[in-house]
Amino acid sequence: MIYQTTRWLLFACGVSLPLTQFHAFDVAVMYFTMNKVLTALLLGWAVIFWLGSRRPYPTDRKLPWVALLFAAMMLSLFTSFLSGAPVARLVNPVISLSSVIAFYLLLAYIVVDIKALDTLLVGYLVGIVIASISVISAGGPRTGGLGGDPNAYAYHAAIGLAVILMYFTMSRSVAIRGVLIGVGLVALIGVMASLSRGGAVAVAAMLGLWVVRFRQFAKVWLVIPAAAVLGGLVLLASPEWMDRMNTMNVSKLEEADSSTRTRVVIGEFAVRAFVNDPAFGVGYGGFGPWAMKHLHSLRQTGRAAETHGTEVSMVGAGKAIHNSYLHVAAEMGLLGLIPYLAFLGLSWLDYSRAWKLARRYPRDPILSKLYLYALFLQMALFAALVDNLTLSSLRYKGQWMVLALSTVVLFFTRQRIRTLSSEEDSPEGLSRAPLLPEVPPLPGVAGSGGSGFSEGGFTPGPRNQLPSR
Repeated sequence: MIYQTTRWLLFACGVSLPLTQFHAFDVAVMYFTMNKVLTALLLGWAVIFWLGSRRPYPTDRKLPWVALLFAAMMLSLFTSFLSGAPVARLVNPVISLSSVIAFYLLLAYIVVDIKALDTLLVGYLVGIVIASISVISAGGPRTGGLGGDPNAYAYHAAIGLAVILMYFTMSRSVAIRGVLIGVGLVALIGVMASLSRGGAVAVAAMLGLWVVRFRQFAKVWLVIPAAAVLGGLVLLASPEWMDRMNTMNVSKLEEADSSTRTRVVIGEFAVRAFVNDPAFGVGYGGFGPWAMKHLHSLRQTGRAAETHGTEVSMVGAGKAIHNSYLHVAAEMGLLGLIPYLAFLGLSWLDYSRAWKLARRYPRDPILSKLYLYALFLQMALFAALVDNLTLSSLRYKGQWMVLALSTVVLFFTRQRIRTLSSEEDSPEGLSRAPLLPEVPPLPGVAGSGGSGFSEGGFTPGPRNQLPSR
Protein backbone atom coordinates (compact mmCIF):
# COMPACT_ATOMS: atom_id res chain seq x y z
CA MET A 1 0.00 0.00 0.00
CA ILE A 2 2.78 2.43 0.91
CA TYR A 3 4.57 1.82 -2.39
CA GLN A 4 1.40 2.09 -4.46
CA THR A 5 0.50 5.42 -2.86
CA THR A 6 4.04 6.67 -3.42
CA ARG A 7 3.81 5.83 -7.11
CA TRP A 8 0.48 7.60 -7.50
CA LEU A 9 2.02 10.70 -5.92
CA LEU A 10 5.05 10.47 -8.20
CA PHE A 11 2.80 10.09 -11.24
CA ALA A 12 0.82 13.17 -10.24
CA CYS A 13 4.04 15.11 -9.67
CA GLY A 14 5.33 14.05 -13.08
CA VAL A 15 2.13 15.20 -14.80
CA SER A 16 2.21 18.55 -13.02
CA LEU A 17 5.82 19.44 -13.84
CA PRO A 18 5.27 20.74 -17.41
CA LEU A 19 1.90 22.32 -16.54
CA THR A 20 3.32 25.45 -14.95
CA GLN A 21 0.37 27.61 -16.02
CA PHE A 22 -2.12 25.63 -13.94
CA HIS A 23 -2.64 27.32 -10.55
CA ALA A 24 -4.23 25.23 -7.84
CA PHE A 25 -5.25 28.28 -5.81
CA ASP A 26 -4.08 31.77 -4.85
CA VAL A 27 -3.88 33.29 -1.38
CA ALA A 28 -3.42 37.05 -1.23
CA VAL A 29 -0.14 37.78 -3.06
CA MET A 30 0.85 34.10 -3.03
CA TYR A 31 0.04 31.72 -5.85
CA PHE A 32 0.38 27.96 -5.64
CA THR A 33 0.84 25.81 -8.71
CA MET A 34 -0.33 22.22 -8.66
CA ASN A 35 3.27 21.05 -8.35
CA LYS A 36 3.83 23.18 -5.24
CA VAL A 37 0.78 21.58 -3.65
CA LEU A 38 2.02 18.11 -4.62
CA THR A 39 5.47 18.93 -3.26
CA ALA A 40 3.86 19.74 0.08
CA LEU A 41 1.94 16.44 -0.06
CA LEU A 42 5.15 14.63 -0.99
CA LEU A 43 6.85 16.12 2.04
CA GLY A 44 4.13 14.81 4.35
CA TRP A 45 4.17 11.43 2.65
CA ALA A 46 7.98 11.24 2.90
CA VAL A 47 7.64 11.50 6.68
CA ILE A 48 5.07 8.67 6.70
CA PHE A 49 7.26 6.66 4.33
CA TRP A 50 10.28 7.10 6.59
CA LEU A 51 8.30 6.08 9.67
CA GLY A 52 7.16 2.94 7.89
CA SER A 53 10.44 1.95 6.24
CA ARG A 54 13.26 3.75 8.09
CA ARG A 55 14.92 4.04 4.72
CA PRO A 56 18.14 6.08 4.96
CA TYR A 57 18.69 8.97 2.59
CA PRO A 58 20.66 7.85 -0.49
CA THR A 59 24.28 8.90 -0.77
CA ASP A 60 24.43 12.27 -2.52
CA ARG A 61 27.70 14.19 -2.72
CA LYS A 62 25.78 17.23 -4.01
CA LEU A 63 23.96 17.89 -0.75
CA PRO A 64 26.53 20.38 0.65
CA TRP A 65 26.34 22.37 -2.59
CA VAL A 66 22.54 22.27 -2.53
CA ALA A 67 22.61 23.62 1.02
CA LEU A 68 25.00 26.41 0.01
CA LEU A 69 22.87 27.28 -3.01
CA PHE A 70 19.74 27.48 -0.87
CA ALA A 71 21.56 29.68 1.65
CA ALA A 72 22.66 31.95 -1.21
CA MET A 73 19.07 32.14 -2.46
CA MET A 74 17.73 33.17 0.93
CA LEU A 75 20.57 35.64 1.51
CA SER A 76 19.95 37.27 -1.89
CA LEU A 77 16.26 37.63 -1.03
CA PHE A 78 17.23 39.24 2.28
CA THR A 79 19.56 41.58 0.38
CA SER A 80 16.66 42.62 -1.83
CA PHE A 81 14.58 43.29 1.29
CA LEU A 82 17.31 45.49 2.73
CA SER A 83 17.51 47.32 -0.60
CA GLY A 84 13.87 48.34 -0.25
CA ALA A 85 12.01 45.60 -2.11
CA PRO A 86 8.46 45.27 -0.72
CA VAL A 87 7.76 42.12 1.26
CA ALA A 88 4.81 41.24 -0.98
CA ARG A 89 7.17 41.02 -3.97
CA LEU A 90 9.49 38.62 -2.14
CA VAL A 91 6.90 36.15 -0.81
CA ASN A 92 6.47 34.18 -4.03
CA PRO A 93 10.23 33.86 -4.71
CA VAL A 94 10.72 32.54 -1.17
CA ILE A 95 7.98 29.93 -1.69
CA SER A 96 9.16 28.99 -5.19
CA LEU A 97 12.85 28.63 -4.35
CA SER A 98 12.11 26.70 -1.16
CA SER A 99 9.77 24.47 -3.16
CA VAL A 100 12.36 23.55 -5.81
CA ILE A 101 14.97 22.66 -3.18
CA ALA A 102 12.45 20.58 -1.23
CA PHE A 103 11.33 18.91 -4.46
CA TYR A 104 14.90 17.91 -5.26
CA LEU A 105 15.51 16.44 -1.82
CA LEU A 106 12.18 14.61 -1.71
CA LEU A 107 12.48 13.15 -5.19
CA ALA A 108 15.95 11.77 -4.51
CA TYR A 109 14.54 10.05 -1.41
CA ILE A 110 11.09 8.88 -2.47
CA VAL A 111 12.05 7.23 -5.79
CA VAL A 112 12.99 3.89 -4.27
CA ASP A 113 13.02 1.56 -7.29
CA ILE A 114 12.83 1.40 -11.06
CA LYS A 115 9.03 1.11 -11.03
CA ALA A 116 8.80 4.37 -9.11
CA LEU A 117 11.24 5.98 -11.53
CA ASP A 118 9.19 4.81 -14.52
CA THR A 119 5.99 6.06 -12.89
CA LEU A 120 7.45 9.54 -12.47
CA LEU A 121 8.79 9.70 -16.03
CA VAL A 122 5.61 8.35 -17.62
CA GLY A 123 3.65 10.96 -15.68
CA TYR A 124 6.02 13.60 -17.01
CA LEU A 125 5.34 12.47 -20.58
CA VAL A 126 1.60 12.65 -19.95
CA GLY A 127 2.07 16.23 -18.78
CA ILE A 128 4.11 17.04 -21.89
CA VAL A 129 1.34 15.66 -24.12
CA ILE A 130 -1.31 17.75 -22.35
CA ALA A 131 0.82 20.90 -22.53
CA SER A 132 1.73 20.26 -26.19
CA ILE A 133 -1.88 19.79 -27.23
CA SER A 134 -2.83 23.03 -25.48
CA VAL A 135 -0.06 24.86 -27.38
CA ILE A 136 -0.92 23.36 -30.77
CA SER A 137 -4.67 23.89 -30.38
CA ALA A 138 -4.30 27.54 -29.33
CA GLY A 139 -3.95 28.63 -32.94
CA GLY A 140 -3.49 32.25 -32.00
CA PRO A 141 -0.58 34.43 -30.94
CA ARG A 142 2.54 32.89 -29.46
CA THR A 143 1.69 30.88 -26.35
CA GLY A 144 2.91 28.12 -24.08
CA GLY A 145 -0.62 26.91 -23.33
CA LEU A 146 -0.86 25.07 -20.03
CA GLY A 147 2.93 24.94 -20.08
CA GLY A 148 3.05 28.61 -19.09
CA ASP A 149 5.58 30.82 -20.79
CA PRO A 150 6.40 29.54 -24.32
CA ASN A 151 10.07 29.21 -23.41
CA ALA A 152 9.21 27.33 -20.22
CA TYR A 153 7.03 24.90 -22.16
CA ALA A 154 9.77 24.29 -24.77
CA TYR A 155 12.29 23.81 -21.95
CA HIS A 156 10.24 20.99 -20.44
CA ALA A 157 9.40 19.53 -23.85
CA ALA A 158 13.11 19.18 -24.69
CA ILE A 159 13.60 17.14 -21.52
CA GLY A 160 10.56 15.06 -22.44
CA LEU A 161 12.02 14.27 -25.87
CA ALA A 162 15.09 12.71 -24.21
CA VAL A 163 12.79 10.52 -22.09
CA ILE A 164 10.85 9.50 -25.21
CA LEU A 165 14.09 8.49 -26.94
CA MET A 166 15.05 6.46 -23.86
CA TYR A 167 11.84 4.44 -23.77
CA PHE A 168 11.93 4.01 -27.56
CA THR A 169 15.37 2.45 -27.24
CA MET A 170 14.29 0.21 -24.35
CA SER A 171 11.06 -1.06 -25.87
CA ARG A 172 10.68 -4.04 -28.20
CA SER A 173 6.96 -3.57 -28.66
CA VAL A 174 5.96 -2.14 -32.03
CA ALA A 175 2.79 -0.70 -30.48
CA ILE A 176 4.67 1.07 -27.68
CA ARG A 177 7.22 2.42 -30.12
CA GLY A 178 4.40 3.71 -32.30
CA VAL A 179 2.86 5.51 -29.34
CA LEU A 180 6.24 7.00 -28.42
CA ILE A 181 6.76 8.24 -31.99
CA GLY A 182 3.35 9.90 -31.83
CA VAL A 183 4.15 11.53 -28.48
CA GLY A 184 7.50 12.70 -29.80
CA LEU A 185 5.90 14.28 -32.86
CA VAL A 186 3.33 16.07 -30.71
CA ALA A 187 6.14 17.44 -28.51
CA LEU A 188 8.21 18.54 -31.52
CA ILE A 189 5.24 20.25 -33.16
CA GLY A 190 4.47 21.90 -29.83
CA VAL A 191 8.01 23.28 -29.58
CA MET A 192 7.68 24.69 -33.08
CA ALA A 193 4.24 26.15 -32.32
CA SER A 194 5.63 27.88 -29.21
CA LEU A 195 8.12 29.76 -31.44
CA SER A 196 10.79 29.24 -28.78
CA ARG A 197 14.26 29.81 -30.19
CA GLY A 198 15.95 28.51 -27.05
CA GLY A 199 13.81 25.38 -27.09
CA ALA A 200 14.64 24.71 -30.75
CA VAL A 201 18.37 25.13 -30.08
CA ALA A 202 18.19 22.86 -27.02
CA VAL A 203 16.40 20.11 -28.97
CA ALA A 204 18.91 20.36 -31.83
CA ALA A 205 21.85 20.27 -29.42
CA MET A 206 20.44 17.26 -27.58
CA LEU A 207 19.82 15.31 -30.79
CA GLY A 208 23.32 16.24 -31.93
CA LEU A 209 24.73 14.82 -28.71
CA TRP A 210 22.70 11.65 -29.29
CA VAL A 211 24.24 11.16 -32.73
CA VAL A 212 27.81 12.18 -31.91
CA ARG A 213 28.49 10.98 -28.39
CA PHE A 214 26.20 7.98 -28.08
CA ARG A 215 26.73 6.77 -31.62
CA GLN A 216 25.94 3.20 -30.64
CA PHE A 217 22.29 4.29 -30.67
CA ALA A 218 22.59 6.29 -33.89
CA LYS A 219 21.92 3.42 -36.28
CA VAL A 220 21.02 4.30 -39.85
CA TRP A 221 17.56 2.83 -39.42
CA LEU A 222 16.90 5.39 -36.69
CA VAL A 223 18.78 8.43 -37.99
CA ILE A 224 17.36 8.48 -41.52
CA PRO A 225 13.66 8.36 -40.48
CA ALA A 226 14.33 10.89 -37.71
CA ALA A 227 16.05 13.24 -40.16
CA ALA A 228 13.18 12.80 -42.63
CA VAL A 229 10.60 13.64 -39.95
CA LEU A 230 12.52 16.70 -38.77
CA GLY A 231 13.02 17.85 -42.36
CA GLY A 232 9.31 17.42 -43.02
CA LEU A 233 8.40 19.44 -39.93
CA VAL A 234 10.71 22.25 -41.01
CA LEU A 235 9.21 22.29 -44.51
CA LEU A 236 5.70 22.38 -43.07
CA ALA A 237 6.60 24.99 -40.46
CA SER A 238 4.64 28.21 -40.39
CA PRO A 239 6.17 31.41 -41.80
CA GLU A 240 6.11 32.83 -38.27
CA TRP A 241 8.36 30.00 -37.04
CA MET A 242 10.80 30.46 -39.92
CA ASP A 243 10.93 34.21 -39.34
CA ARG A 244 11.48 33.68 -35.62
CA MET A 245 14.36 31.26 -36.19
CA ASN A 246 15.92 33.60 -38.75
CA THR A 247 16.23 36.30 -36.10
CA MET A 248 19.14 34.30 -34.65
CA ASN A 249 21.07 34.60 -37.92
CA VAL A 250 22.48 38.12 -37.63
CA SER A 251 26.01 39.38 -38.04
CA LYS A 252 25.50 42.74 -36.30
CA LEU A 253 23.51 43.65 -33.22
CA GLU A 254 21.88 46.56 -35.06
CA GLU A 255 20.39 44.07 -37.54
CA ALA A 256 18.78 41.91 -34.85
CA ASP A 257 15.15 42.16 -33.78
CA SER A 258 14.24 44.02 -30.60
CA SER A 259 14.03 40.81 -28.57
CA THR A 260 17.55 39.71 -29.50
CA ARG A 261 18.99 43.19 -28.93
CA THR A 262 17.31 43.43 -25.57
CA ARG A 263 18.73 40.07 -24.48
CA VAL A 264 22.23 41.07 -25.51
CA VAL A 265 21.97 44.35 -23.63
CA ILE A 266 20.50 42.66 -20.55
CA GLY A 267 23.35 40.14 -20.64
CA GLU A 268 25.87 42.98 -20.73
CA PHE A 269 24.15 44.68 -17.82
CA ALA A 270 24.13 41.38 -15.89
CA VAL A 271 27.90 41.16 -16.26
CA ARG A 272 28.17 44.75 -14.99
CA ALA A 273 25.94 43.91 -12.03
CA PHE A 274 28.18 40.96 -11.18
CA VAL A 275 31.30 43.13 -11.42
CA ASN A 276 29.57 45.73 -9.23
CA ASP A 277 29.19 43.19 -6.39
CA PRO A 278 30.93 39.89 -7.27
CA ALA A 279 30.59 38.40 -3.82
CA PHE A 280 26.87 38.70 -3.09
CA GLY A 281 25.26 40.18 -6.22
CA VAL A 282 22.49 42.76 -6.30
CA GLY A 283 19.90 40.55 -4.56
CA TYR A 284 17.28 38.18 -5.94
CA GLY A 285 14.88 40.20 -8.06
CA GLY A 286 17.08 43.25 -7.61
CA PHE A 287 18.61 43.24 -11.09
CA GLY A 288 15.76 45.17 -12.71
CA PRO A 289 15.93 48.23 -10.42
CA TRP A 290 19.76 48.16 -10.48
CA ALA A 291 19.85 47.96 -14.30
CA MET A 292 17.43 50.87 -14.70
CA LYS A 293 19.48 53.02 -12.33
CA HIS A 294 22.63 52.14 -14.24
CA LEU A 295 20.90 52.91 -17.54
CA HIS A 296 19.80 56.29 -16.20
CA SER A 297 23.38 57.03 -15.22
CA LEU A 298 24.63 56.10 -18.71
CA ARG A 299 22.03 58.31 -20.34
CA GLN A 300 22.96 61.25 -18.14
CA THR A 301 26.60 60.96 -19.13
CA GLY A 302 25.70 60.45 -22.80
CA ARG A 303 27.34 57.02 -22.97
CA ALA A 304 24.20 55.01 -23.71
CA ALA A 305 23.86 55.89 -27.37
CA GLU A 306 27.60 55.66 -27.94
CA THR A 307 27.85 52.21 -26.38
CA HIS A 308 24.71 50.59 -27.74
CA GLY A 309 23.86 52.43 -30.95
CA THR A 310 20.32 53.40 -29.97
CA GLU A 311 18.53 53.83 -26.69
CA VAL A 312 15.66 51.77 -28.07
CA SER A 313 17.74 48.61 -27.71
CA MET A 314 17.99 49.25 -23.97
CA VAL A 315 14.30 49.70 -23.16
CA GLY A 316 14.09 46.21 -21.67
CA ALA A 317 17.24 46.51 -19.57
CA GLY A 318 15.19 46.13 -16.42
CA LYS A 319 13.58 42.84 -17.47
CA ALA A 320 14.53 39.32 -16.44
CA ILE A 321 17.96 38.04 -17.36
CA HIS A 322 17.60 35.51 -20.18
CA ASN A 323 20.49 33.37 -18.99
CA SER A 324 20.43 31.20 -15.87
CA TYR A 325 24.17 31.46 -15.25
CA LEU A 326 24.24 35.25 -15.58
CA HIS A 327 21.07 35.45 -13.51
CA VAL A 328 22.67 33.64 -10.59
CA ALA A 329 25.95 35.57 -10.97
CA ALA A 330 24.26 38.99 -11.11
CA GLU A 331 21.76 38.49 -8.28
CA MET A 332 23.62 36.06 -5.98
CA GLY A 333 27.27 36.68 -6.82
CA LEU A 334 29.95 34.08 -6.35
CA LEU A 335 28.16 32.95 -3.20
CA GLY A 336 25.43 31.51 -5.42
CA LEU A 337 27.28 30.92 -8.68
CA ILE A 338 29.93 28.57 -7.29
CA PRO A 339 27.50 26.12 -5.63
CA TYR A 340 25.13 26.37 -8.63
CA LEU A 341 27.82 25.40 -11.13
CA ALA A 342 29.19 22.73 -8.77
CA PHE A 343 25.69 21.30 -8.38
CA LEU A 344 25.14 21.12 -12.13
CA GLY A 345 28.62 19.74 -12.78
CA LEU A 346 28.35 17.01 -10.15
CA SER A 347 24.96 15.99 -11.51
CA TRP A 348 26.52 15.56 -14.94
CA LEU A 349 29.39 13.55 -13.44
CA ASP A 350 26.94 11.37 -11.49
CA TYR A 351 25.23 10.35 -14.72
CA SER A 352 28.60 9.71 -16.35
CA ARG A 353 29.70 7.63 -13.37
CA ALA A 354 26.45 5.64 -13.45
CA TRP A 355 26.61 4.63 -17.14
CA LYS A 356 30.34 3.92 -16.95
CA LEU A 357 29.79 1.59 -14.00
CA ALA A 358 26.74 -0.05 -15.56
CA ARG A 359 28.44 -0.85 -18.86
CA ARG A 360 31.03 -2.96 -17.04
CA TYR A 361 28.31 -5.57 -16.52
CA PRO A 362 26.82 -6.08 -20.00
CA ARG A 363 25.27 -9.44 -19.07
CA ASP A 364 23.22 -8.08 -16.18
CA PRO A 365 19.78 -6.97 -17.38
CA ILE A 366 19.20 -4.53 -14.53
CA LEU A 367 22.45 -2.66 -15.12
CA SER A 368 21.70 -2.68 -18.85
CA LYS A 369 18.53 -0.77 -18.12
CA LEU A 370 20.23 1.58 -15.68
CA TYR A 371 22.84 2.23 -18.36
CA LEU A 372 20.11 3.55 -20.64
CA TYR A 373 18.56 5.65 -17.88
CA ALA A 374 21.90 7.30 -17.17
CA LEU A 375 22.69 7.97 -20.84
CA PHE A 376 19.37 9.47 -21.85
CA LEU A 377 18.73 11.42 -18.66
CA GLN A 378 22.17 12.91 -19.12
CA MET A 379 20.98 13.96 -22.58
CA ALA A 380 17.98 15.61 -20.91
CA LEU A 381 20.34 17.42 -18.56
CA PHE A 382 22.41 18.54 -21.56
CA ALA A 383 19.30 20.02 -23.18
CA ALA A 384 18.53 21.88 -19.95
CA LEU A 385 22.10 23.20 -19.65
CA VAL A 386 21.99 24.50 -23.23
CA ASP A 387 18.56 26.09 -22.75
CA ASN A 388 19.86 27.74 -19.56
CA LEU A 389 21.90 29.98 -21.87
CA THR A 390 18.73 31.55 -23.24
CA LEU A 391 16.46 31.93 -20.21
CA SER A 392 16.44 31.91 -16.43
CA SER A 393 15.22 28.47 -15.38
CA LEU A 394 15.98 28.43 -11.67
CA ARG A 395 12.32 27.76 -10.83
CA TYR A 396 11.67 25.16 -13.56
CA LYS A 397 11.14 21.87 -11.76
CA GLY A 398 11.70 19.77 -14.86
CA GLN A 399 15.36 20.67 -14.48
CA TRP A 400 15.31 19.82 -10.79
CA MET A 401 13.73 16.44 -11.57
CA VAL A 402 16.61 15.58 -13.90
CA LEU A 403 19.14 16.76 -11.31
CA ALA A 404 17.53 14.64 -8.57
CA LEU A 405 17.43 11.56 -10.78
CA SER A 406 21.20 11.74 -11.24
CA THR A 407 21.44 10.82 -7.55
CA VAL A 408 18.78 8.13 -7.91
CA VAL A 409 20.28 6.40 -10.96
CA LEU A 410 23.80 6.38 -9.53
CA PHE A 411 22.50 5.04 -6.22
CA PHE A 412 20.57 2.27 -7.98
CA THR A 413 23.62 1.36 -10.04
CA ARG A 414 25.91 1.09 -7.02
CA GLN A 415 23.31 -0.89 -5.09
CA ARG A 416 22.94 -3.36 -7.93
CA ILE A 417 26.69 -3.83 -8.26
CA ARG A 418 26.95 -4.46 -4.51
CA THR A 419 24.12 -6.97 -4.81
CA LEU A 420 25.90 -8.80 -7.62
CA SER A 421 29.14 -8.85 -5.63
CA SER A 422 27.41 -10.36 -2.60
CA GLU A 423 25.60 -12.94 -4.73
CA GLU A 424 28.74 -14.28 -6.37
CA ASP A 425 29.31 -16.48 -3.31
CA SER A 426 25.62 -17.31 -2.84
CA PRO A 427 24.30 -20.70 -4.03
CA GLU A 428 20.99 -19.09 -4.93
CA GLY A 429 22.68 -16.62 -7.30
CA LEU A 430 20.38 -14.17 -9.00
CA SER A 431 17.29 -16.24 -8.41
CA ARG A 432 16.51 -14.30 -5.26
CA ALA A 433 15.96 -11.02 -7.12
CA PRO A 434 12.35 -9.91 -7.77
CA LEU A 435 11.40 -9.51 -11.40
CA LEU A 436 10.42 -6.57 -13.57
CA PRO A 437 9.27 -6.53 -17.20
CA GLU A 438 11.80 -7.49 -19.83
CA VAL A 439 13.83 -4.87 -21.68
CA PRO A 440 16.10 -5.33 -24.68
CA PRO A 441 19.82 -6.11 -24.48
CA LEU A 442 22.27 -3.28 -24.00
CA PRO A 443 22.76 -1.59 -27.39
CA GLY A 444 26.24 -1.79 -28.77
CA VAL A 445 27.45 -4.31 -26.17
CA ALA A 446 27.66 -7.96 -27.09
CA GLY A 447 26.32 -10.65 -24.84
CA SER A 448 23.89 -8.49 -22.92
CA GLY A 449 20.24 -9.13 -22.29
CA GLY A 450 18.06 -11.08 -19.96
CA SER A 451 14.54 -11.95 -19.06
CA GLY A 452 13.96 -10.16 -15.79
CA PHE A 453 15.08 -7.32 -13.57
CA SER A 454 15.14 -6.65 -9.90
CA GLU A 455 13.57 -3.42 -8.88
CA GLY A 456 16.99 -1.92 -8.39
CA GLY A 457 17.52 0.94 -6.00
CA PHE A 458 17.07 0.36 -2.28
CA THR A 459 18.08 -3.01 -0.92
CA PRO A 460 16.57 -3.70 2.50
CA GLY A 461 19.03 -4.65 5.20
CA PRO A 462 18.86 -5.67 8.87
CA ARG A 463 18.56 -2.05 10.00
CA ASN A 464 16.30 -0.74 7.27
CA GLN A 465 13.95 -3.53 6.34
CA LEU A 466 11.08 -2.32 4.16
CA PRO A 467 7.53 -3.46 4.90
CA SER A 468 6.17 -6.16 2.64
CA ARG A 469 4.22 -5.04 -0.38
